[in-house]
Amino acid sequence: MSVREARALARVGLLLAWLVGVGSPALAAGLQLQWDPSPEPTVTGYRVYIGSASGQYERVEDVGPQTIFVLKNAEPGKRYFFAVTALAGEVSSDMSAEISAVVGQPATSTATPARNPSAGPEGAGARTGSAPALAGQTCLDNASRSCFDYVQIGPATGPISSLSTTTDGLLFFVEDQSKIRLMTAAGQLAVDPAYIADPGSHLAQVVVDPQFARTAIVFVSEVVQRRDGTEELNVLRLRLAGGFLGEPAAIVTGIPVGPGTQAPVSVSPAGVLYVGVPAVAGQRSADAEQVLAFTLDGRPLRDPRSGALVTGAGLPRPVSMWLADETSGLWLAGRDQQNQPVTGAVDMAGGTRRYASVDGEPAATAGPFGVVQIPNRTVLATAPGGNGTILAAVGSDAGTADDRSAIVVLQPQR
Repeated sequence: MSVREARALARVGLLLAWLVGVGSPALAAGLQLQWDPSPEPTVTGYRVYIGSASGQYERVEDVGPQTIFVLKNAEPGKRYFFAVTALAGEVSSDMSAEISAVVGQPATSTATPARNPSAGPEGAGARTGSAPALAGQTCLDNASRSCFDYVQIGPATGPISSLSTTTDGLLFFVEDQSKIRLMTAAGQLAVDPAYIADPGSHLAQVVVDPQFARTAIVFVSEVVQRRDGTEELNVLRLRLAGGFLGEPAAIVTGIPVGPGTQAPVSVSPAGVLYVGVPAVAGQRSADAEQVLAFTLDGRPLRDPRSGALVTGAGLPRPVSMWLADETSGLWLAGRDQQNQPVTGAVDMAGGTRRYASVDGEPAATAGPFGVVQIPNRTVLATAPGGNGTILAAVGSDAGTADDRSAIVVLQPQR
């Protein structure tokens, strides 16, 4: 194996982010480096170089075939420098471009990457987000009137309709109903979409597997048109590799949807996939206004004692669904038979509805926290973040024609 044959390291520096919740410097922090895999079949692993100054690496780690390296217990305020090489047996490729980062700040490329014909267009890889442009304070509309400081992370993007996050700070979101984008908690937006919808379909929601750190699995719901002109929602299971979502498998299909209706999806840490089925005008469905439960390979979940399907009472117009925590269980928000916004816990034992009326659009709710409101902005989607934070995708200034979205993190005030 020649050195020339081993020089196949693809783009490096696609993702670099801290591993704890935003605004939590008191906790043990870390930095995560991820790179695209080499296309060369002879490459057997990767070597990561870590240093405290540019070009000076005090530590070397052989990480095997994985394309992620985590530097744990990184010192807050200290800048770390990284480079990666590909290995083919005992032969090492040229070093990648050097990239550096400080816990809680966007990554910075500090060297020109070695070109590779298979590495993609010049400049591909990481992109640093713009300076925060949206910040302030807000209180949630709930009994405790919990108050938060909020700040924008990353650049503005196209319209966002769904948002989901991993425990180590990666954000997946649906942009323009046509693509899945990936951003780090530090606001670094990957240049290339992680997934693009097939022509003739549009994306509804992205949900990260709670076991993502182990499985790298993400669930995406996609709306397609039937031959008779009606629409149905299918749930795809995909796996993240090298910054892209691949290995698609349709695990749930045929959920009826229509104009003005949605079928929200949620996944529990115990490995249960929930789908809230709406009532669609002009279509009869035995599952309408129900919450259905499936295994992560798409098999309907059944009670082990009775053998009956596990279902819960839903809503005619569900909007969002989430697992609040291990004790609060599954929650659903939407509109009831009187078209009033409601939210509440779902009884998956087949009990009656226990929904309470709420003020504001149900799409702006973040579980039992209450309704998230950002002054002069429309809240498009929310997701629980780490350490008590809430992530929200918000529209542009009220009254403007700008359809861009921004992602903000809400940090509880102490």
